[in-house]
Amino acid sequence: MKNKLFVLASSSIVFLFLSMNFASVYASSVVFSLPFNLSNDSFVAKDPNVQNSGSHVYVEASHNSGVSFTPTFNVSSTITNSWAPMVNVWGNLMYVAWRSNPGSSNSQEYVAVSTNAGTSWGSPIAIGVSGRDNQWPFTVAISGNNTFIMWSEKVKTTTTNWQTLVSYSSNNGSTWTLLPSLSTNPSAGAQPENDIATSSIAAFSSHGFAAWQNNATISQIEFASS
Repeated sequence: MKNKLFVLASSSIVFLFLSMNFASVYASSVVFSLPFNLSNDSFVAKDPNVQNSGSHVYVEASHNSGVSFTPTFNVSSTITNSWAPMVNVWGNLMYVAWRSNPGSSNSQEYVAVSTNAGTSWGSPIAIGVSGRDNQWPFTVAISGNNTFIMWSEKVKTTTTNWQTLVSYSSNNGSTWTLLPSLSTNPSAGAQPENDIATSSIAAFSSHGFAAWQNNATISQIEFASS
């Protein structure tokens, strides 16, 4: 089985991933273009929105409304066993966040940034807690120079408790700060690792707005803002 990750960006287009196919909608229109097959081969492609190939994360971009795409770029070439990428764009800024070594204490959260619409990429930056099990990134939220990445992390390798974490950059992804845990109750801090997103974050200027599902006996939705 062969899986791929395709990340596409244009300042005038919103891109939607439809399984093996791709469709775009213009910002001033509600009419969708015809699907564009990104995979276009005999292998199985799955996981809409983003996909992974082997143990690395790859990126392609279009600067002409999806007519053509840049050559594939491996943003995780120095990071082995990379999984579950998440992408977002703001103008010419492109962010790809992912994690490595899922399900182990060697797991880490990474982000790579392009400042020129995917023409070139910076080296991956580790933003998670070393020695912990970091879950896949739920959201990359951007507003101007400000970026928030949210995920959950196992509090200790010997416990089943998880907490909600956010890393923040105020300078277009050049440097990152791990914010204090959003989970105030360790035993019900966040949902354990799951195949679906149980948290989300949005950004407006330097403010982050986070919502997540806790792990109480009767789970609740919690909210926090900065």
